[in-house]
Amino acid sequence: MMAAPATISRASSTRVRWMTMGPPIIIVLLGLSFGIVPLLRGQLLFGGDTAVEYYPFADFLGHALRTGVIPQWAHETGLGHPVTADGEAQFSPIRLALAWAFNPPAAFMLELALIFAVTGLGTYLFLREAGVRSFAATAGAIAFMFGSQCVVYVRSMGLLRAACLLPCAMWLAERSFHRKKLASVFWAAPIVIGMQFISGNPTFAAVTLVAVVCYLALRWAFLLASAGAARKNLATQAVATFSLWALIVVLGIGMAGIQVIPMFKHQSESVRAGGLSFEYAAGTTHTKVKDLLQPLFPYVYSLDSAVTAAVGFYDGALIAVMALFCLLGIRRAGPPAWCLSICGLLATLISLGASTPVYGLLFRLPGFNSLRFPFRYQFFASFCFACLGAIGLDLAANKASKMRPARSFAVIVIVVLAAAAAWRLRPDRHPELIACCVLLAASVVALFAIQAVRGKWRAALIASSIAFLLADVGYLRFHANYARTVAITDALHLDGLAGWLRQDQDRFRILSIVSPADESSGEFRLQNMLTGSSPPLWGLETAGYHGSLELRRHEWMLEGLPSALVSPGAAAAMPPFFDFLRVKYVIAKRGLQLPGWNQVRDEGGLTLWQNPSFQNREFLVGETQPEGSISDKAVLDQVRSRSIDFRRVAVVAADKTLALSDSTETAEVERLPRQYDALRFRVRSDKPAFLVVPSNYYPGWTATVNGVPARIYRTNWIGMGLPVNAGESLVEMRFTLPGFRAGVGLSILSLACWIIAACILQRRLARPAGVQDV
Repeated sequence: MMAAPATISRASSTRVRWMTMGPPIIIVLLGLSFGIVPLLRGQLLFGGDTAVEYYPFADFLGHALRTGVIPQWAHETGLGHPVTADGEAQFSPIRLALAWAFNPPAAFMLELALIFAVTGLGTYLFLREAGVRSFAATAGAIAFMFGSQCVVYVRSMGLLRAACLLPCAMWLAERSFHRKKLASVFWAAPIVIGMQFISGNPTFAAVTLVAVVCYLALRWAFLLASAGAARKNLATQAVATFSLWALIVVLGIGMAGIQVIPMFKHQSESVRAGGLSFEYAAGTTHTKVKDLLQPLFPYVYSLDSAVTAAVGFYDGALIAVMALFCLLGIRRAGPPAWCLSICGLLATLISLGASTPVYGLLFRLPGFNSLRFPFRYQFFASFCFACLGAIGLDLAANKASKMRPARSFAVIVIVVLAAAAAWRLRPDRHPELIACCVLLAASVVALFAIQAVRGKWRAALIASSIAFLLADVGYLRFHANYARTVAITDALHLDGLAGWLRQDQDRFRILSIVSPADESSGEFRLQNMLTGSSPPLWGLETAGYHGSLELRRHEWMLEGLPSALVSPGAAAAMPPFFDFLRVKYVIAKRGLQLPGWNQVRDEGGLTLWQNPSFQNREFLVGETQPEGSISDKAVLDQVRSRSIDFRRVAVVAADKTLALSDSTETAEVERLPRQYDALRFRVRSDKPAFLVVPSNYYPGWTATVNGVPARIYRTNWIGMGLPVNAGESLVEMRFTLPGFRAGVGLSILSLACWIIAACILQRRLARPAGVQDV
C-alpha cells in the first residue's frame, strides 16, 4: 500500500520531465525533417543562388576534403579566385565535418536540417527564458522556423548559416539579466558570434549585433525606469552587462579570425572596396510600405518572386492574430514584449531603407557601409513578430486571466481595416485576399475559444491551434514554391549542353551570358544555361561565377562582355582575347547573334557559340607592352582599342617593357596535373620568354622557376604571367590566402583567451555573495 505514493511520484516526475524536454525535442525533430525527409526521398533543395553558388561550392569542398585539403583557391570558376570571393564557410568546423563525412548532396541537406533545427530551438529557448510557457514557445518556434523569412533564404543558403544563430544570440541576451546564468552566457555566446562570422557572409552577423544591442538597451531601460532607489546599483550592472557583451563580440570575431582576416583583406580587391555608396546600399532592394501587410495577407503578393518574399514575412495567421492580441494588452505582457515590439518596429524602419532616416544612421557606423539590401532586417522583424504571437497565445491561455472580449473584438476591427486596405490596394487579388481572411477568421475563433474553454479541452484546443499553424506555414511554402525540391538524379544529371560539352576533349572554359532575368524565369534548365558557379558540377570550367565579394576587374569585365560580344564593331577584337582567357564556347539566349563566332548547337532555347580563335594549348610570348595607368572598369575599352595578337604580345603591369626575345622558334608549355591551390608548368624555350597564365591576378600567389623565386606580373589586365629563361624550366605557383596565417593565430589566441576568461568568470560568480573580489 505504501508503493502507491511512490508510483504517483514517479509518474508525476516522468510527466514533468516530458513537459520540460518534449517540446524542444519535437522542435528539433521538426527542424531536422526539413532537410532529412527530402534527402531520404532522393531530393535536393536546388534553386536560386543555392543552385548556382552554394551547392556547387559544397560539391567543390567535399571533393577537396577527400584529398586532405581545405582549398583556398577555386580553379574551375571565374578564371580562378580565392574562396573568400564566394562568401562561403570553408573554415566552419560543422561544415567541414559534414563535407568530409558525407557525399555532397547528403552533407548539403544535413547542414540545412541542422540550420532549421538550430533556428527553432533558439527561438524556443528565448521564449522560455522570457517566461513564456512551453506550448506557446513551441508555437513561436514553429512560426519563425517555418515562416517565410527562414524558408525563402533556402535559395541563398549562405545567409542562413549566420541567420539561424540570431535566435540563439537573443536567448543568451535574455539570460544576461540573471547573475547565476552569466557564466553559461559567456561560455556559449562567443561561439555563437564566432560561428556567425565564420559563416562566410557576415550580413546576418551584423543584423544580430544590432538586434542584441537594441534588445539589451531596451531591457535595461525598462529595468532602470522601474528601479526606484536601486537605480544606481542597476546602472552599474547594466554597464557590466554591456562590457561583458563587448568582450563576447571581440572574442567571437577573434575566434572567427581564420575567416574574418582573409575576408577583410580580400575586400580591397573586391567590388566593395572602399565601401558602398549610401544611394546604392539603401536603394538596391528595400521593403516598401505596401509590403507591410504581408504578415496578414501573404497571398495577395507575388510570392513567386524571391525579392517580394524577402521584403516582407509571414509567420502564420494564428501568430498574426495573437501578436495583435499581445500588442493590445502590452501593459500586461511584461518587459520582453515591450522590447520585442520596439525592436520589431526599429527593424522594420531599417528595412525601409532611405524611406526613413534610421537606415542612414546605421549605415554610418563602421563596417555597415559595406552591407546592402536593407530588407535583410525583416528577418529580425519576423523573429520579433513570431515571439509576440507566442506571448499573445500565452496571455490568452492564462488561467488567471478573465475573458477579454473587448481586446478580442479590437483584433477583429484591426484585421477588417487591414483587409479593406488590401482590397483597395490589390483589386486583382480579391480571391487570394478572401483566402487570407478565412485563415485569420479561423485564428480569431481560436483566440476566443482558448480564452473561453477551460480544463483539458483548452489543452486540446491549443494543440489543434499549433497543428493549424504548422499546416498554415507549410502550405505557404509549397504554394509559393519557396524551397523547391528536385530529384538529385535530375538536378545533377549530365545532359543538355553540359553533356554535349563534356564530349569535347580540349581543355577549355565556357562563358554563359544568359541574363539574370532569364536565369530566374524558370524557362531554361541549368544544364543548358550553365550560369554562375554551376558548370563544375558537370566537370566543366567557366569564366563566370557567382559570389558575394567578386574580384573588381573580373566582375566589371564580365558585366561588359554581353554588349561587347553582340556589337559588330567590337566583336572582331573579342575572340583573340577570349582565347587568352581559354574561353572556347559562349552560351547565349536563342536569337542573340555573336558576329564572328561560329554557331555550333541549339538546345533548350539557348545557342552555343564557338570561338574561332581558340587554340588548345598554353603559350609563351616574346614581347610585352606596359599596361599603363587605367581604371578597373576600363579593361574592355583597352581590349577593343588595342590591336594585339595575344599569342605574341602580353600587356604587363610593369613600369617598362621586359627584356625578352622578339620571337622563339621553340616554345612549348606543358601544364602538369593541377593541384589544389597550386599551378605547375614545364616550359621549353630556346630564348628568354614570358609565360602567360590565364588565371586571375591576386595577392597571395608566389612562384618559383627551377626553385628560384620569381615575380608574378599582372598580365593582359586580369591574368598572371612571369618571365622564364631559355632552356627547360619547371614553373611552380602556389597560393595562400592573404591574412590566412594571421587569422589562424588570432583564432587560436582568441580561443585560449575565451577559455581562461570563462573559467575566471565562473569562479567569481560561484563565490558567496558576501565574498569580495580582490
